[in-house]
Amino acid sequence: MKVLIITIFFILVQSAYPCTKMYNPPTKFNPDEFIFIGKVVHHISAFKENSSDTSPYFGMLVELKDEIYLPEEPKNKFEVFPLALGPDCSDTRYDSSTIKKNYPIGSILRIVGGKSHIGLEIIDSSNIQIEVSISSHVRIAQNLTVTPILNSSSSSKYDYRYTNKQLRGDLKNHLIDSLKIGQKYQRYIVMGSINTLQDFELRKDLFRLHSLEDDADKIEVIERLKNFKDLGVAKLVKIILEYIESEGLRNKLFTRLLIIRENVDLSKLKRKS
Repeated sequence: MKVLIITIFFILVQSAYPCTKMYNPPTKFNPDEFIFIGKVVHHISAFKENSSDTSPYFGMLVELKDEIYLPEEPKNKFEVFPLALGPDCSDTRYDSSTIKKNYPIGSILRIVGGKSHIGLEIIDSSNIQIEVSISSHVRIAQNLTVTPILNSSSSSKYDYRYTNKQLRGDLKNHLIDSLKIGQKYQRYIVMGSINTLQDFELRKDLFRLHSLEDDADKIEVIERLKNFKDLGVAKLVKIILEYIESEGLRNKLFTRLLIIRENVDLSKLKRKS
């Protein structure tokens, strides 16, 4: 009887609280991931093929605007389906209203995702269908052009000092104040763009490290990555071991990991006209 009560308790606790997964950023470029910036042109829905599941998955039809890396190029557009985490940490769908609210038609999105594995019917054979799962530690977010720090591109270089929690909070307050963002929804979009940028930029920089041949160019990337607070020294060491072949150069980089992170002057951030 006591065992039964304990079992029921844990089932209730699991269903009452959302899934929590330890943050585990990658240290190596994944050639199977699509990394790009795109524009939402339509909202879509699709059903699982050959399945008794009669509930649709909701997503967006996305037009490519800026390519970082594509393992395969679509003849037309991308069918993008964001996936949430269920209480048991399995992938689940978003409802239609959430998709339309977070990713309105015309919005520019930062996207990292892989080929869909959930077996959805494809809407157009000239499209490529991809899914973006939070379980892979990436989220789709709006690429905001109102300020340079949140406007990513294939050529932009991110300042990872903004991964510091205090600086990120200061940046949020600075943007809300300077851009006169008052509505709760607009604040939510800004915070989402700030909080997810580091993961998109990390994928960009791992692709750069994979592609670059000159060690000086690789060191420039690593010097920025060392300020990625949540990356940690152990993962940064893995990145150095993966992409720097010279043992002497590796050792020099290891000694520079203890450099104190500099502060950022938020007053230098200006709204784009």
